[in-house]
Amino acid sequence: INQGFSLEILDGVQTTFGPFGFVDFALYSGIPRSVEVGDFNKNDGLLSGLSINLKNVARTSGAVHAAWRKNDMEQTNWRQNDEIYVGADFSHQFPIATEPMFYGTFEYDALWNAVNLGTAGIDLYPARRLAINLEGSYSNISRQTDRLTIQRVFTDGRTWGGRAAVTWTLIPKFLDLVKSYAYHNVEAQGNNPRRGHGIDAALQISFEKIGLFLEPAYYFSKSLGGDLHGVRGLIHEQFTPKFFADLAADFTTYDKITNDNDSAIGTGGWIGYEAAAGLTISGGFEYNRNNVFIRETRGSFRIDYHFDHEG
Repeated sequence: INQGFSLEILDGVQTTFGPFGFVDFALYSGIPRSVEVGDFNKNDGLLSGLSINLKNVARTSGAVHAAWRKNDMEQTNWRQNDEIYVGADFSHQFPIATEPMFYGTFEYDALWNAVNLGTAGIDLYPARRLAINLEGSYSNISRQTDRLTIQRVFTDGRTWGGRAAVTWTLIPKFLDLVKSYAYHNVEAQGNNPRRGHGIDAALQISFEKIGLFLEPAYYFSKSLGGDLHGVRGLIHEQFTPKFFADLAADFTTYDKITNDNDSAIGTGGWIGYEAAAGLTISGGFEYNRNNVFIRETRGSFRIDYHFDHEG
């Protein structure tokens, strides 16, 4: 489920209906599942929500969302155990030469009066082979609820930052260079802000005639926890319009302030086939090695069916 807030895995149901031509409604409810929290035998709570999505409006998208979460179905402490969020997102592209598109996202904790997230950005296309993205964001959370989050564990206050990204088309329909820089300012302890930086650079190589896409990349991050350097690679092959395969690998080295320096390796593969109109069957594997998972191997199998398919 991805209806405006965080991406969730649910044992539940979602339905979407559109009684009008310019808007549709999505309702969902279920039990959140996670391999990190709970073991499928515990009382993992309940998540329900509603999204109202704008559609069929030229160069414009927008939505409003509301979600209610009970962290433990057996607890009745309203503000400690329950969470109610409202949010909205919007984008509009102007039909002028540089094709600027403005967008924004807002999320609000209704029980604790906290702005969880505010994001605003712009996409520009000043030249035929150049695309630019500029973005700023602010986030904070209530630290009064029972549910632990990464931001609650490692920060005492707000986080804000910015990002700039550029895509150059070096060879049309063959080679793109994508680079980005990010800055963040984290209130880790009281009024003691800590600054961080991130750099990412990737080459995107396409061989359209044989359906092959390659992406080698390098990334660097400096934060209050230390530094990391990493390289990653992605191979995507579209053998036929119905048959595809992905292979990805990632290697990272960590230089931590705790001197617990380490490296990590992750790799995975996925293959899928559209067996019938709207029906896709796929499966894959994942292997990880780091100081949390000494060695970890996972396998997955998935069946997708889209009732609104065409053809």
